[in-house]
Amino acid sequence: MKTNDSLRYSILSGLFLTPFISFVVLNDFFFPFITGKAFVFRIIIEIITLLWLLLILRDKSYAPKFSWIFIAVATFLGVMTLADIFSINPFKSFWSNFERMEGLITLFHLGAYFIVASSVLNTKKLWDRLFQTSIAASFLMGLYGLLQLAGKIVINQGGVRLDGTFGNAAYLAVYMMFHIFLTAYFLMTRKNSLGLKFFYYIAIVLQFIILYFTATRGAFLGLVGGMILAMALIILFEKERLVMKKTAIGILVGIFILIGGFFAVKNTSFVNNSPVLSRFSSISISDRTTKSRFLIWNMAWQGFQERPILGWGQESFNYVFNDHYNPGMYGQEQWFDRAHNVVFDWLIAGGALGLLSYISIFVAALYLLWRKKNDSFSIVEKSIFTGLLGGYVFNNLFIFDNLGSYILFFSVIAYIYTVSSSEEKNLSIPFVSDYVKQNIFPAVSVLVMIFMFYFLNVRPIEANLSLLGAFRAGQSDPAQSLKLFKGAISYKTLGLTEMREQLLGAVYDIAQSPKATQEIKSDFYLTGTNEMLEQIKETPKDARNYVVLGTFFSRIGRYDEALKYFIEAEKLSPNKQTILFYIGDVYINQKKYTEALEVLKEAYELEPIYTEAKIMYAVANIYAGNLKLGNSLVEELGEIATSDTRVLNAYISVGEYNKVLVLLKDAFAKDPTNLQKGVSLAAGYLQTGQMTNAVIQLQKLVDTHPEFKSQGEYFISEIRAGRNPSQQ
Repeated sequence: MKTNDSLRYSILSGLFLTPFISFVVLNDFFFPFITGKAFVFRIIIEIITLLWLLLILRDKSYAPKFSWIFIAVATFLGVMTLADIFSINPFKSFWSNFERMEGLITLFHLGAYFIVASSVLNTKKLWDRLFQTSIAASFLMGLYGLLQLAGKIVINQGGVRLDGTFGNAAYLAVYMMFHIFLTAYFLMTRKNSLGLKFFYYIAIVLQFIILYFTATRGAFLGLVGGMILAMALIILFEKERLVMKKTAIGILVGIFILIGGFFAVKNTSFVNNSPVLSRFSSISISDRTTKSRFLIWNMAWQGFQERPILGWGQESFNYVFNDHYNPGMYGQEQWFDRAHNVVFDWLIAGGALGLLSYISIFVAALYLLWRKKNDSFSIVEKSIFTGLLGGYVFNNLFIFDNLGSYILFFSVIAYIYTVSSSEEKNLSIPFVSDYVKQNIFPAVSVLVMIFMFYFLNVRPIEANLSLLGAFRAGQSDPAQSLKLFKGAISYKTLGLTEMREQLLGAVYDIAQSPKATQEIKSDFYLTGTNEMLEQIKETPKDARNYVVLGTFFSRIGRYDEALKYFIEAEKLSPNKQTILFYIGDVYINQKKYTEALEVLKEAYELEPIYTEAKIMYAVANIYAGNLKLGNSLVEELGEIATSDTRVLNAYISVGEYNKVLVLLKDAFAKDPTNLQKGVSLAAGYLQTGQMTNAVIQLQKLVDTHPEFKSQGEYFISEIRAGRNPSQQ
């Protein structure tokens, strides 16, 4: 029994550490807000899972019990395993990458957490302690957020939206949404001491404040919708506790008053000048973000139809996004890896079977909460957890999960599983002899866990640290940087594509380093290009890899090679304007203006209102000698074109100096305090032979910009001496 107690308390210690994983930020890691949390979570889960396996062999009362939630979770994991095996990119589906740290590995760790937590936290009292610990952790996170709000701690993602230790406001928002429901659960269902009740009230107010200042619309609307659902259920089904029913009515009325009040002042300056309220007031079908979501969901639907049964595998949405790219997405991120909708994300990751098995977890949880013979939960408990699950789903209709929300979700369903199956029998364990129990199984389990620990954690961590070390060595120690890059890639583990991309990106910088020998520069070049070619070989249908390599070759002036990879990328994503821009730019650099015009016309016609496409099309027409159309497009662009160096360079290239001068005059007239625009205008005068006007312009700049006096007077003296300073 002593051994059993030791195993049990060790497992409990690991479980009670999980609420604090959200605070882990390892700055020595690549993607420190993501990777640190994920590795710590995985290590804890692997340890407690091993201990749990040893425990259930000694005491079968800790074995799982039959439950529809257990069946649903197991089915979901099984379906996603098949989906990832048949994925378009099985390596990434299994490993994910440093930026996300999900994939099949994370799903199995979450599954293990669900099983261990539901088996060892086998009483309501233990679950109360875990949830209370989590609420305490959220309170500390709230204090951290207040310090960010006060400017004492930097907001990691920039801007004014609080992100806590998550590095992402949306992740902090859903974290607080969960804890608002959990705190409300304790306030409304437990007899608390005065001190504890006071803490809960302070905590829930703080959670609301932090959620508000994340300015995350999905989580906030999820909270409101979930609260309305929970209060409505209490009003409908609570028959015994009339005080609770009246409280629910009061809360519901209060919510509707707040909603009505917000709509009444929606268009006032107070709301419009608030960075938080203005985000909420901008919610509409025509909102840019909303419109982009609809476009993405349509792409996902098209992708689902191609692989409807098991989908594309986890971490494969980028293939769908590229193949079915809608030109209307021109103003958004060009490499989406999520559909930003839980339905479409699982349709792509696991097909119809993946989505249905995921939904079955919610169905099972709600069934066990509300089935008639279940008296383990009060009406208030049922209502609050139903509202929580509803709010969580609503939030995920506009965003995607992260490790923090996954842990909280699996905690909630594990709690429902534990309480609802308390009367069920433990699942039978195949007969194992005492000798196997005491000698063989522990030894085998330890060996398996060591193997998993090394390959799932140690090697990826070493690769991650080597990658960051390569960044830090950089130009100061190019030889060491290259060594670390090679070492990181040699692990062939998590983040492999990211490491190859980062290596190729470093090649150009190392080429400029005075500390790098020619041998090191050549080695960097060969290693970087060869690794990217290897990546293309391994994932030939990923357009991004071709763009990365093409961009590199274009940057170093190897246009023929750049063009080859850009054209391959265009085949994989034919409607993405940015790829056509790359191709057109290469043609312009090669002075193949007819070809450039053809490509950039195609990009323009995909979405004529896209400003960048119009600029590039105007530039192509100017280079190709179609000045009438080029001038017309430039006039349509107005001020945007007058300050675009590509337009000016195109006119200069074809000898249209007077047109250049008109544009420069217009640009300077609209921004007369801009020194650079003033100097450019002087250069334009000089280019068109108007030396007197050039001197007058420079003298004005000397008079109005004291910092320009020395340089400006030098330019003037050179012009008066008959020399052109811009050509020296």
